[in-house]
Amino acid sequence: SDGNPLEPAASEVATQLIQTSKITVKKSVDKISLNNPKEGAVLTYTFSIANEGGTTLRDITLTDSLAGHGLAELKMNYPDITHELKPGSTMTATAAYSLTAADIKAGKVLNSVYASARDPYKKDVTSQKSEVTTKIIVPVTPTQAPTKTPSPVPTIQQVRYSTQTVTSPKTGDNTAGIIFALTVLAVSPVLFTVLIKKYQNAGKTR
Repeated sequence: SDGNPLEPAASEVATQLIQTSKITVKKSVDKISLNNPKEGAVLTYTFSIANEGGTTLRDITLTDSLAGHGLAELKMNYPDITHELKPGSTMTATAAYSLTAADIKAGKVLNSVYASARDPYKKDVTSQKSEVTTKIIVPVTPTQAPTKTPSPVPTIQQVRYSTQTVTSPKTGDNTAGIIFALTVLAVSPVLFTVLIKKYQNAGKTR
């Protein structure tokens, strides 16, 4: 032929393509987010496995990161009874997972998987890893403000007592004492109460 003698013949190229073995897997989940879930809530994972090579694959297995940590047994749906995956064909698998307290605390469930098989040449074929994440949303409980103890309200007797005992230190006028007592009461009921108790105690010692 007139072609480049260094280039392989078309039949050789076709043979090389046929002998190529390749498997892929894609993982999906039925819920990409959960709002305030309870422990034990179920996620369902679906796996799509494809033979993108040119050889028939056997002994197909899935290695999941959640296996042994709450993931139920995988249900493999083979194309036929031979349990083989021919070139260009696909198959699926499913598995359920029960949410744990650790998942809720972490705020997500991250799951990864890869597929493996064996080709006619008894070589192991492994796919790239496929990952999927479910976000867990937990409502934040609002923090309650500390309860404030109301300031004591002076009694009528205390007010009357203050107008009789609190006098101006310069003039001794009771009117000034009344104004002084009411001013303290308006500014700080707590201080007013303290002053009343002080005068009451002083009166008892006289």
